[in-house]
Amino acid sequence: MKVFLLISLYCGLLYAEAHKLVFDLQTGNGTVIQRNFIDQVKDLEEYYEERGEELEVKVLVSGNSYKFFLKSAKSTLYNLDKKFSKKHKHIQKELAYLASVYDVEFEVCEKGFVNRKLSKDNLLDFLELEHSHNTGLVKWQGKGYVLLSVK
Repeated sequence: MKVFLLISLYCGLLYAEAHKLVFDLQTGNGTVIQRNFIDQVKDLEEYYEERGEELEVKVLVSGNSYKFFLKSAKSTLYNLDKKFSKKHKHIQKELAYLASVYDVEFEVCEKGFVNRKLSKDNLLDFLELEHSHNTGLVKWQGKGYVLLSVK
């Protein structure tokens, strides 16, 4: 009986599905991005890692959060905000850390990006394009991801 329980437990852990989250990141406030997104992802990753469980995180980037995903704010409307330039590099380092260490996948709403006349060449390298914010939400929620909004 004990052997059966151990095998069942092992198989359950082996084939257990990962916890799945999709963040809807819309805010242009760097403090909110740090506290309500970056710090939360790190905390969740550590929590599940300590328990031997897997966490998959996807991020849909839209709205005012675009500015943190640009290689450079020069020649964009975001260049006028002096407070932004100080947080820009710090937030970018944190986002790159999430992408490289925790395999967080980032997608940017292509429609909104184009509507703001932002260049695709100016996107950070770890970003993928998604047709629209809504198609991204439909895709990830259809795959069983829980939606968390950061506005």
